[in-house]
Amino acid sequence: MRVESLILATVTICLFLTFYFSFLSFQTTEDTIKKQFTLLATFSLIAGMVLLATIAIHFIIKKAFTRVEDQLTTNQETAEYYENEKEKEGEY
Repeated sequence: MRVESLILATVTICLFLTFYFSFLSFQTTEDTIKKQFTLLATFSLIAGMVLLATIAIHFIIKKAFTRVEDQLTTNQETAEYYENEKEKEGEY
């Protein structure tokens, strides 16, 4: 499985846990347990957001390096073309 799929699955699980812990905090009557469920829901939401930001940064970096690689390949092919042309001119 790819890294992106794993991170998206983890983000989905974190968001599910956020809603689940929030629901449980509304269902309980004891005040300390409500606070603990609310705290767990908050931590799950923060973890999901951090992982979502991580995958966004991963995609941005991946796209940027792909563009740079394409530009380098194009520039290298152009330089090789001009070198070949100069060699042909010198032969005549």
